[in-house]
Amino acid sequence: VQALAALRHRAIPRLFEVRQEANATWMVMELVRGEALDVYAAQLPIRQRLRLLIEIADGIAHAHAAGIAHRDLKPANIAVSE
Repeated sequence: VQALAALRHRAIPRLFEVRQEANATWMVMELVRGEALDVYAAQLPIRQRLRLLIEIADGIAHAHAAGIAHRDLKPANIAVSE
């Protein structure tokens, strides 16, 4: 949790708080208002899709370098905002 909270990258929403109460754990993260990757990218020309993919890959590499791996990466879990 501390490693995730320390991440600073424009492709990764910030984690503000994590709490564990009784049998529930919840997180407060930065709100990303956007569209799912597959919906957003469908309307882009190929060069812009590639730029977007590079930015996403850079964010993933940043997280991996900090020892964090997202275990459910898929277009529906990646929100794109302008």
